[in-house]
Amino acid sequence: MMTTWTRILIFNCLLSIPFTLANASSCEDIVNRMSRDINKYTGSLQQHHFSWMNVSWLQRQLGEGHEKKITDNQIQYEWRCGEESDTFLLVETNQAKAIRDIQGEYSSSEGSGLFSAHFDPPLQPVMPVKKTPDTKPVVQNKIILPAPAPVNDKPVTLAQNIQAYNRRFNTTIQNADQLQEDIVAKLKNYAANLRQCKPGIYRYTVPGFPSLLFFTSLIQGYQNNHCVVDTAYQLLGNNMLIKCQYQPQSLMMFTDIYAEILSKIGDTAEKRAQAENEKVVVNDCQVLVKGRKA
Repeated sequence: MMTTWTRILIFNCLLSIPFTLANASSCEDIVNRMSRDINKYTGSLQQHHFSWMNVSWLQRQLGEGHEKKITDNQIQYEWRCGEESDTFLLVETNQAKAIRDIQGEYSSSEGSGLFSAHFDPPLQPVMPVKKTPDTKPVVQNKIILPAPAPVNDKPVTLAQNIQAYNRRFNTTIQNADQLQEDIVAKLKNYAANLRQCKPGIYRYTVPGFPSLLFFTSLIQGYQNNHCVVDTAYQLLGNNMLIKCQYQPQSLMMFTDIYAEILSKIGDTAEKRAQAENEKVVVNDCQVLVKGRKA
């Protein structure tokens, strides 16, 4: 498993985040609750109906937030939980406000870290419960969502990978060459920013088995002369988190050539690069599965 985990330590595209401040206490409580729910119900999240699954509810609780229209059918809502807090929330929806992606950083007495969730199909807004006299509460317009597909090791076609990639990044990739080119470009961009330990949020994908794996990384900057980076992703239905405190000399291995090597599956050079990367992981990083040390 170490080889799969270490593949995620060098990639992708920076998102600039002009956060809107929310009430720190209530905002942190809501974000922490979302993190717990996402971690607890991995693999069955779409079968539950939590209040936070509605962008309108989040806006009532946290304020309007910063709304950014990415495309005609892709909107981002962003909140930061106070000036002195590192806690934030980023929600991406379609035009109908159905949630596609959730990313954020929680902070509680149990610790802090990055969390994320991807919904395909998009998560339809949870409708409020309306009480009527002498009857049990009725959920209006309840939407029955399909259960998530079981994890399996069946081959995934190139077309399926391209479709998933285009949904994730709102791209129009059409063939393997274009896919490889886009993956490498994002890897190089992330590697360049990681070498400088430049704070930011990065979303990316790397080749995996049997399909592409999607990740979100948060570079927090230098703390005590170490570059602090949290990376969240899903593997075989499990929420994974890698927490790293890179030494300055470790950052120098994240070169453009290294990024190109990591984008190729089964390459001999890739195996050598992974061996070097594993040394960094052992020394600088900690892998958590569902919040627990692996």
